[in-house]
Amino acid sequence: MKALVVEDNVNLANSIAATLSEAAFSIDVADDGRKALHMLEQGGYDLLVLDLGLPELDGISLLRTLRHQQNTIPVLIISARDSLDQRIHGLEVGADDYLCKPFSLEEVTARARALVRRAKHFGGETLQCGRLEFLPDAMELRLDGKPLLLHRRELEVMEYLLINQNRLVNKGANYRPTIYLR
Repeated sequence: MKALVVEDNVNLANSIAATLSEAAFSIDVADDGRKALHMLEQGGYDLLVLDLGLPELDGISLLRTLRHQQNTIPVLIISARDSLDQRIHGLEVGADDYLCKPFSLEEVTARARALVRRAKHFGGETLQCGRLEFLPDAMELRLDGKPLLLHRRELEVMEYLLINQNRLVNKGANYRPTIYLR
């Protein structure tokens, strides 16, 4: 899974990027809206993590442009703009989720996974590869219909591999699967 983190605070951008990398995301970072728009136009992203207070092109304008271009990438807004009106506005413009600062990095990961899962599976379709099947909504892996007992991280790796089957995937520094498909 590939995500673009758009945040002008370098420390925060690096923290979000490191956390998502540990969760098997491949990460690119942009520090202004125009740069992000150019990167998104190149395609290939599964998720956009978007701050609203950006130089060059603010987050709301970037989001409007994406949706006007019919770009359906899942968007998670992370912003200090925490009033109810601002959150509603972000969602109405086209964000899929809205998280207010300060926030937990673990929550960013959970929300990111949920957004990508919804976009990839359209309601939790079962993923299959040979005799293996993965049920995303239940986070359950089965072999020949029988559940396999795996740790959460192992299930996440299997989900990632099944989503990306027939594609080359990169091994990140903290990405150590314990199950291999042959």
